[in-house]
Amino acid sequence: MERDSLLDGLRILTGSDSTREVLVRLLKVLNNLIAFDHAFILREDQQTAWSLVAATDPLFEDIQWIAGPATEGVLAGRSAIIFDTGRTAEWCDQPDKIRSQAASALHACIETRDARAMIVCVSRKQADFNERQAHLIQRFTPLASQALQRLENREKLHGAIERAQSMGGQLHLASESGCR
Repeated sequence: MERDSLLDGLRILTGSDSTREVLVRLLKVLNNLIAFDHAFILREDQQTAWSLVAATDPLFEDIQWIAGPATEGVLAGRSAIIFDTGRTAEWCDQPDKIRSQAASALHACIETRDARAMIVCVSRKQADFNERQAHLIQRFTPLASQALQRLENREKLHGAIERAQSMGGQLHLASESGCR
């Protein structure tokens, strides 16, 4: 089953879907390996502020993640099993509607060239994750890393295109105004 899920993940990566759709589909494949209620991927925007990249449920679009000790441990390369999210600073800061869906959590680091990110699986039941699942998510994260890197590359390309178009418009205006 693990091998089949990893192969499914590779097939998803080679598809032509949007990167966000690819990430959501990868989370669904991960659900075949690790039973969870919901999952999402967060990417660091600033040193302590994080934004949602993809989620299995729109509920998590409202997440306001502020890095704390648990996050730092994950980013150091250790998966984190949070048996009771009510005892973790990062989770206590979440809105009630999110906390009600996340009594326990499994976090893993996703490595990319340009950003720090993590994948988070949640369960409505406390202590619902174990060491075997932590090992499985570690084996799965390279697929998520590739998809996230693809998203970052697309964002950079779009930014470069926008800058080039903006500069082209400025050059066009300068030539129309008689500047040479």
